[in-house]
Formats: sequence, C-alpha cells, structure tokens
Amino acid sequence: HLPSNLCRMTYMRPIFTPVPVPHDEWRAPRSYSLMLYREQGVHAPGTRSVSGVPVLFIHGNAGSGKQMRSLGAHAAKLGLDLDVWGVDFEEELSGMSGAALLAQSDFVC
Repeated sequence: HLPSNLCRMTYMRPIFTPVPVPHDEWRAPRSYSLMLYREQGVHAPGTRSVSGVPVLFIHGNAGSGKQMRSLGAHAAKLGLDLDVWGVDFEEELSGMSGAALLAQSDFVC
C-alpha cells in the first residue's frame, strides 16, 4: 500500500507586466528586462500599483524571469501582501561568462 500524496498542486494564472527600463541611461543590454508579477483573479490586469513588500526574483544561469511565477502565485494564494518583481536576462549563460555576470549585476544594482 502506497501512502497518499500529501502534495497539492499550485495553479497559476500569471500576468507579467513589463516595466519600462532606461536601457541607454543604465547602459544595459536591450535584451534585459524588468517585470512585475500579478495573479489573475487577485490583481487587476495591467495594474502596476504596488503597496506590498517588494521581492526581487533573480533567476540563475540560463534561466528566465518568468520563473518568478511560482513564488508570485503561491504568495497570492496565501494572501501575502508581496509585490514580486523579476529581472529577465533572456537565458544568458552567466555561469559561463564573468562579463555577462558583471553586466547582470550592473543592471540589478
């Protein structure tokens, strides 16, 4: 007899709201972006109004900023007042290039 699965499925209805970034002023690659996570049914689509605790999700090597959806959806499900922001480096291989890692850290800082 196998034990019952105690894990619950996390369902997500993500809304990724792009945030304008002054690429020229920051001297950042145009492929880098910033977005705000909103959960459909909890937040109004397209809203950028923020009032919660800011959380910045920075993905790892060759990742995507949209990986923040798990964190954002779970926070919304729990009713936590978090504003989840994510940076996206377009799956750049930062683990293989010190120059890429420096460019990413300059964008974030």
